[in-house]
Amino acid sequence: MLFLRTYNDLSATLGSVADSGFVSFTPTPTGLVLGYEGIENFGNIELSGIASVNVTSLGLGDAGTLAVLAENIELDNSGSITAWVN
Repeated sequence: MLFLRTYNDLSATLGSVADSGFVSFTPTPTGLVLGYEGIENFGNIELSGIASVNVTSLGLGDAGTLAVLAENIELDNSGSITAWVN
């Protein structure tokens, strides 16, 4: 299972759960809060080809932040993670 959470403050969480488990989603005024209670094993994340994660500011201030929860992360064949100020 792959999950992604985004916020109004240009931050995101990307993660992968390897085994069965429950990731809770709790709405807040600024986005969602993910809960990982009971998750024992995170899975692998692979970004390849045109797959990318981008937390660019688009002129709104500082670059965004990205939290990644995974056992391993692999970037292959132009897969990318980007954070910069526009």
